[in-house]
Amino acid sequence: MLLHDSSLEGVLSKNGQVILTFSKEGKEIMIRLENVAFLIMNDFLLGNIVLDAEVAKIADIDVDVEFEYAISEGFINENFINNVNENDLYFKITPTYGCELQVICKEIKSDNIDVMQYCT
Repeated sequence: MLLHDSSLEGVLSKNGQVILTFSKEGKEIMIRLENVAFLIMNDFLLGNIVLDAEVAKIADIDVDVEFEYAISEGFINENFINNVNENDLYFKITPTYGCELQVICKEIKSDNIDVMQYCT
């Protein structure tokens, strides 16, 4: 996987768009998440290392499992999850070290990689 062992270097959020910047082996990888409805990010640290990245349609994941933490902590409620469009995309970063990230958005783009190769 291309993002495995990459470093999450930056996150920029503006006007419903989130830009994630990664580096791996001296190369920069940028991923743009468009029309973001939800983002939760924990433990952003110096030297975030990616273990795994996942992309899926909301309809293809178990939202109760994936968003258990966000629901239990009151970041979102079950009504929000139940009203998300089943064609929306889910993007998740699982860290080896540092930042864990979950996003619900309409579109995912990158000039560097085919992000949809991570679809489960």
